[in-house]
Amino acid sequence: MTTLETRRPCAKCSTGRGIATCNGCQQMFCINHFTEHREELSNIMDNISLEHDLLCGDLCQENLEHPFLSRLDTWEQESILKIQTAAQTARTKLQQIFTQKRDEVKTSVEYLTNELQASRESADYTENDIQKWTEKLKTLREKLNDWSTVTIEDDDHLESIIHLLKISDQQNQPTLSSVQSFEYCAHVPEQSTLPDEKFDNIESEVILSENNLVATCRSIINIFSNPFIYGTNRYSSGKSSIHFSIEKKGETPLFLGIITASKKYDQSFFSPDNSSVYGWYNIESFVISGKSQKYKPERALVAGDELNLILDCDEPQILLQHQKTKQLFQIPVRLEKCPFPWKLMVGLSNFNDSIRIIN
Repeated sequence: MTTLETRRPCAKCSTGRGIATCNGCQQMFCINHFTEHREELSNIMDNISLEHDLLCGDLCQENLEHPFLSRLDTWEQESILKIQTAAQTARTKLQQIFTQKRDEVKTSVEYLTNELQASRESADYTENDIQKWTEKLKTLREKLNDWSTVTIEDDDHLESIIHLLKISDQQNQPTLSSVQSFEYCAHVPEQSTLPDEKFDNIESEVILSENNLVATCRSIINIFSNPFIYGTNRYSSGKSSIHFSIEKKGETPLFLGIITASKKYDQSFFSPDNSSVYGWYNIESFVISGKSQKYKPERALVAGDELNLILDCDEPQILLQHQKTKQLFQIPVRLEKCPFPWKLMVGLSNFNDSIRIIN
């Protein structure tokens, strides 16, 4: 039998005696605090019911809001913007390629137009001329409609689920793939004329002799101030071959090439006038639109070497034959950079350098 002295005290107060035990927490409470304890449990139960109702309400919502959704929306908009930007860049590039192709053909057509008008007015043409013009028109039409060099590729160099697009035109990328060297015996353009070319005496640092067929550098200069001299002829059609002999040659490279006839080479390397320069420094480097790029190591030019510079206005391109090594070097010419007519351009880089035109 439990006595007053043996009852445990209330878990909430030290004065009262426990008369009831909670089956959950196994604590003894006096009558007042037992009622209070049950009210606390009731409040907790009310909160649980409220959380339950809120969860059920959230589950009933058709559109679940979440921070990830906002992040996905942002990613979607940024991706769309990137795609739109890439598409516009590709459209612009494609339009540039078309405009460049059209301008190249337009330049050739304008020259052909003048030639046809002059021939019709003078009635100075034959079956051979008609055949040549017919083939030229066919070639220009094919060039305008030829898109085989243009590609649309997945720009997948980045590890991304979205691969952008890029436009490329292999024809107008003058790299080593289009600047070629090969044995010239089977690839020399046919029907090349041999013009009566001479040097034009406009450079005070160069002395001309033997009826302006020999040019000799008489100034002590450096690679940043090479004297350039030009030919007297102008080239706009057909294929012409100019034969050179190197009389004397120092260590610094010698330049052979062309420039548009309306311009003169500017000694400033950053001048836009230099963009029409095409040719070679020795046979080690080629120059395209005034910019030099080095070949894989080749032999340098030396005294006694003979070369043929071929100006092929029909393609258009220029070629350089090296007689001793049996090599032919080829550079395509972009007419919007170097329009007709062309003129010969030679650069001498060392004191006493000398070169001869052999007509």
